[in-house]
Amino acid sequence: MPKKIRDEIKAIFFDIDGTYFDHEKNRVLPSTIKAMKKLKENGYKIALCSGRPLLMAKELDVFNHIEWDGFIGSAGNTVYDENLNKIKHNGFGDKELETIFFHR
Repeated sequence: MPKKIRDEIKAIFFDIDGTYFDHEKNRVLPSTIKAMKKLKENGYKIALCSGRPLLMAKELDVFNHIEWDGFIGSAGNTVYDENLNKIKHNGFGDKELETIFFHR
């Protein structure tokens, strides 16, 4: 990767399923943890993301190996800080849900 592009990257996001968490071995591989630590050492912010909500992501033991800078869950509808405190929630309002489910 050209140095200029590399210097512009501030944060890297990793999807849990099939990228960070290995479902065949049912764990995060040591080589993946090592790579995440190296990214942090090089000054990058790193975060996990998933279509899963936070509670389901926690069932996979993905947060305990390194210090994350955040988590984006529920397919982008919730954003959490490094301490897994919710800082943003997007969702459908009653009117939007009515339109989606009841109007044909």
